[in-house]
Amino acid sequence: MLLSRTTAATECADASFDDLFRAHYPALVRIAIRVTGDPSAAEEIASDVFVRLLHAQRPPPNPVAWLRRSTLNAAIDRLRADRRRREREAAVAPAAGSAHDPERQHQRARVRGTLAALHPRDAQLLVARLAGWTYQEIAVALHLKESSIGTMLARAEKSFEKEYRQRYGTA
Repeated sequence: MLLSRTTAATECADASFDDLFRAHYPALVRIAIRVTGDPSAAEEIASDVFVRLLHAQRPPPNPVAWLRRSTLNAAIDRLRADRRRREREAAVAPAAGSAHDPERQHQRARVRGTLAALHPRDAQLLVARLAGWTYQEIAVALHLKESSIGTMLARAEKSFEKEYRQRYGTA
């Protein structure tokens, strides 16, 4: 009898996890793409976040907010790791005459580099707002007061602008 209850509970949890995955995986991939610019890396990040949720000792009180925040963090971490890897590779073997990128790709790379240099919370706020999240969604996902989001976004934008200007001059 105990075995059937445990099995039924597991099946119910699996069903709700599957529903959560189907409902939110595409949005999490889009979030990660906005940060990394790499669709395959974004899919990997979103999948890893769901695996972490599946294996969590205690489920978070708001799984959707947890998924969003974890995806943002993982994508920003990936962006920073990629930047560090490129810096190490450039130090070992500088590129000789790399191919010219179109202006749009060049601008995106600058934005991603600037995001990677920001405080993680500032980068999270900017990416979340760019993704179209409401202040309430941002507050829930990042564990912040909703009444502070506007001010924090304004500060994050100023930090982004300052960092961008320091790196690339006025534009």
